[in-house]
Amino acid sequence: MHQGEEGDKQGEEGDKQGEEGGGKTWHPNWLGHVDEVVNAMFIKEIIERVYNNEKCRRESPNLKGEVPDEDFNMQVIIQCTKDYFRNIHKQAMCRSDASKAQKAEQKKEHGCQRARHAAVTKSRHATAVIYEKETGREGAVAMIDTDFASDVLSYSEDDLSEDTLTRRAKSGAGNSANMVVGLEWRSIDYVAFLRFLTLRQMRWNNRATTADIDETSTIQPPKKCRKTAEGGTRSKRIVKKTFDISPEQMNDDAPSSAKKNLPFENMVADSWKTSHPDMEMLEGVLWLKGFWASLTRDDLIKEDYEYLEELREWHKVEKGDEGDERSDQ
Repeated sequence: MHQGEEGDKQGEEGDKQGEEGGGKTWHPNWLGHVDEVVNAMFIKEIIERVYNNEKCRRESPNLKGEVPDEDFNMQVIIQCTKDYFRNIHKQAMCRSDASKAQKAEQKKEHGCQRARHAAVTKSRHATAVIYEKETGREGAVAMIDTDFASDVLSYSEDDLSEDTLTRRAKSGAGNSANMVVGLEWRSIDYVAFLRFLTLRQMRWNNRATTADIDETSTIQPPKKCRKTAEGGTRSKRIVKKTFDISPEQMNDDAPSSAKKNLPFENMVADSWKTSHPDMEMLEGVLWLKGFWASLTRDDLIKEDYEYLEELREWHKVEKGDEGDERSDQ
């Protein structure tokens, strides 16, 4: 990129070099105004090429025009070209300013994080609807909120601690897996319920995939079953695509819902309620109390079960939460 007179000079020199070589090499000043000399020349060249190219296509019996009839006039092409230049100019200005570049990157990351939140919440909401109908446990759906989900974050490899690297390797999720940061205000029962919904959804998806295969088995040759050393058919293991970091690194922000939803009392850890006596909560979902203690290992993904055990111990040792003791099931 070039600015001011230097940009003009290099733009003009680029024209001369291009003319000698049979083409033109442009050096527009993306940080400069749209009407600067070099930028005006560059835009004029684009406008003429677009117009002439479209005109040739329309006049050729073997080609078809690409621009709608109502837009094929010089003023429209000029306006579109300048708008496109201004858009690039805006991005260049943002990236040239360190603070603006950082804000833009943060906004982008927030958007990606929000999208990951929404995807997980949508899946859990659909599962909660079915769960509530099957069990009659009211409030299952009402507890699902995008802003009450864990933070699912991308990261730079160099920023990970030895403990986090070990956790990622142990999870088997792979080096490209996003990391999950829990929320300190949530009770062990609420986190267990969310992880319970995740596995149910995964199992339903697997059954749906199996059903699709069965429906097409009459027109496709059956696949060979792989055998284990014991001679049995190998079952498909559900593998997570994320990994949990230590409970000690949980987000300690208070719950805040964009939909203005309030958490139910049993969704909130006892220690959080003690340290935030003025926090607004709803009554209800009494069945959630003791939910973690009622689960068996088969109700959760192996890594989720182990994380919940660690989370339970953290709440007990660090926060003094007793909760319901569970037998080793």
